[in-house]
Amino acid sequence: MLIRQLIEEVQDDARLSPYLELIPKKHKKTQMDFMHLLTRLGYIFYLSDKLELTDYLIDKMLGIQFEGDYRYWGPVQNIGLLGVHIDEPKYGKSVRD
Repeated sequence: MLIRQLIEEVQDDARLSPYLELIPKKHKKTQMDFMHLLTRLGYIFYLSDKLELTDYLIDKMLGIQFEGDYRYWGPVQNIGLLGVHIDEPKYGKSVRD
């Protein structure tokens, strides 16, 4: 999956759209901003005991293909580490790959 596909899917998702609407547009200007935003949301959902939404974001973000730009890959690594922290047997292989 490409980053823009992820962003479109997440914006159209009924479970996440109420949360994304609360965030000012200035924090969603670029794809990079949006990736960092999704990583933060994943951690917020985890700390708020909304594990279903956390797992959903982790699965979506780990599905992104590496396109050679490490700036965009940082948020994917960060959410992957959260996934390993939550459930290493489930996410460990995906993060290593």
